[in-house]
Parts: sequence; C-alpha cells; structure tokens
Amino acid sequence: MVALTITISDGQGGATLGEVVVDPAADPLTPGETMTQTVSIGPSSVGTTFFASVAVSSPGGQVALVNTSSQLSVTATTTSLLVSSATVNVGSQSIEFDDEPLDVEDIDSQLVDRIQEASLLLDIVNPFGISVLATISIGPTSKALSIDAAATSSTSITYTNAELHTWLGQPNITFSGSGTASGGSIRVSAGDELTVAVSLDATIRIG
Repeated sequence: MVALTITISDGQGGATLGEVVVDPAADPLTPGETMTQTVSIGPSSVGTTFFASVAVSSPGGQVALVNTSSQLSVTATTTSLLVSSATVNVGSQSIEFDDEPLDVEDIDSQLVDRIQEASLLLDIVNPFGISVLATISIGPTSKALSIDAAATSSTSITYTNAELHTWLGQPNITFSGSGTASGGSIRVSAGDELTVAVSLDATIRIG
C-alpha cells in the first residue's frame, strides 16, 4: 500500500505553507483513477512561487510486482487564493481609467459662450507610489495628463472656449483615459485604487 504526503512550501526549500497526507487505509489509490485532495494554506507571507513536493511511502515486508510502464502523477492547481497584499515590480505597465459619465448636458449654451477658458482641476490620491503619463478624453477632446508618485497631488488641464463647446452642454459625455504607469517595487493591498476627483474652474465674461 502506498501513502502520499503532499507539501506546499514557499519556494523550493522554503517554509511549509500546507500539507496533506493520503492514507491508503482511508483513501485507497485505485489504479487508473484520479483522486483530488485539498491543501489549505493559512495566512502566510509568500515570495515569488509556490513549490509542491510529494513524498511516496511504501512500507516493506511483502513481495510486489512493479510495472515500470506505469506511473503515479500528481498535479497541483490553485482554485481559490485570497491575497491581502502583494509586492509587484512595476517597470512600465499600460493602464486604463474607467469611463465616468459627466453630467454637463444641462449647462446652458449662452453660459458656455461666455466662458473664455476653463480648467479641469484634478485632485489625485495615489497609494501606489507610481508615476503616470496618460491621455485624458472628454467628448472629442484629448489632453495629456501627468501624475507624479506622491501620495496626494493636484494638477489642471486647460480648455479653450472652442474645445469646451464640443462637450459642455452636450449629452452622453464621459471622462476616460489611458496611459503608462512607471515605478519600482510597490506593495499593493486589497482595496487600493488610484482616484481622481474632478472639478471645473472657469473664467466667465460678464457684460
């Protein structure tokens, strides 16, 4: 009878994260069939890889015929892995800003005519310590945006009156963007996200 001890460790030779023993007395290994076992891993700090090892125990004392064309195969797969935080190396990664609707349809066209220029004021919360070079799109307009690695920062994007006419007072306008994030080794925790709060500062002609 063959017993198996399956061990999951933090890399080859690393700390043991979980272990399961397949006892043939309780779980017989039937030739030609597949058996599934679950190895639970508790709260742990893991490096770059999981390492699975299998120890096969076959007690002596009996004569057994060995078929050398047969083999025992063990495959390790991850079905549910919850990560509270991870360290990620960000060399140069493409990013996308989720499309956000802008409620600007009800702005009167006469008011838009009086706006000489306006700036989007962006208040940024950046928990990742990365810098971002992006292109921001509002309606048909596109503008460059630079975000530094500070935890909080502010910047602005200026629009001319002609550019404002393409989206102020228009329906179905969204704020979106894409770009490239750059940085070194960063720690990412569950719930972390880069947020951008947007407000409009306008210079309006009176009279």
